Amino acid sequence: MHPLAASAIREVRELHEFFEAWLGGSGPSGDLAFRRVEAALALDFTLVAPTGQRLSRSELIGWLRSAYGSRRSPERFQITIEEPMVIRCEPPLVVMSYVEVQGGAEVSARRSLAVLREAEDAPCGVLWIALQETWTTAWTGASASEPS
Repeated sequence: MHPLAASAIREVRELHEFFEAWLGGSGPSGDLAFRRVEAALALDFTLVAPTGQRLSRSELIGWLRSAYGSRRSPERFQITIEEPMVIRCEPPLVVMSYVEVQGGAEVSARRSLAVLREAEDAPCGVLWIALQETWTTAWTGASASEPS
């Protein structure tokens, strides 16, 4: 596996570990902790959420900052990354897909397509350029249910 592809897979896993701790309210909540997210997203980053809503980097960061602990519940909030697959690795770009499973009391899954770019100063050596997420019930690893 190309080192850039390995960096992209590591970045997806590590950033989602941060999201799990941030949204679940189990990790540090200050600006220092949040810098990890800001350092990972390119200035022109865009997200197309499972609902179809398009978010810019600043919109996503604003929402995330206000969402600390928003998924805290008696059932520990968890995010797992399943089926990570590099679709194309042509330095400096990597295109990959994965299934993000979020759960606690209820489980949901989304299939994601991500474009990352090599960047030495980014946390895992890659920056997120674009991300598209789609709700899925077709993932067979869990009994995922489509959110209402």
